[in-house]
Amino acid sequence: MSRLAWLEDLSPDEPLHQEACTGPQATARDRLMRYAPCLLPTALFLVALAIRLIDLTQPLVENFIDRQVHTAMMARNLARGGSLFYPQIDIGPFPAYYMLEFPGYPAVAATVAFVTRLPLDAAGRLVSALAMAIACVLLYDLVRCREGVRTAVLAGLTLAVLPVSVRYGRAFQPDATMIALVIAGVWAMDRWAERGARVWLAAATLSI
Repeated sequence: MSRLAWLEDLSPDEPLHQEACTGPQATARDRLMRYAPCLLPTALFLVALAIRLIDLTQPLVENFIDRQVHTAMMARNLARGGSLFYPQIDIGPFPAYYMLEFPGYPAVAATVAFVTRLPLDAAGRLVSALAMAIACVLLYDLVRCREGVRTAVLAGLTLAVLPVSVRYGRAFQPDATMIALVIAGVWAMDRWAERGARVWLAAATLSI
């Protein structure tokens, strides 16, 4: 059979260059295109996180100092065996219950400090930094599905380097976690509207 006849017998759906794209002859561009959907959000996550990890052990003396100190007090008391339903701060008269919101963030910070052996203030900053980095990735993916990759990268980078998001995205207070949960809720709601799976609706409800 001639070479021309062999090419004519191929199915139109058969990938002619499959071996060239997946074998040892694959070009750097082929590999880059294959991993691009993972590389962009990963790079965005790392950039957002790295900015907020600078001087992680800085004392809690910036932004709203009283808000950070009160949150750290709740976390410390939870680490000492305090109750989630009766969070306390170390300001008299005692017991000084601090019922501003459910102390989920202080509890997570206390757990991270216990697991990683980091100082409590550094653990709280780490939780905020991780939350804001995740928020950047979720915003990227949300915009990518609607407006494309270029706009998504701009949106994610804007949130990652916006000065106010950097300032409060590393503070020992629940603001960064709140932003991450709101974006996660919208992201999950978008998935539910597109795919109809109730698990996304449940995720959106829990996040928001």
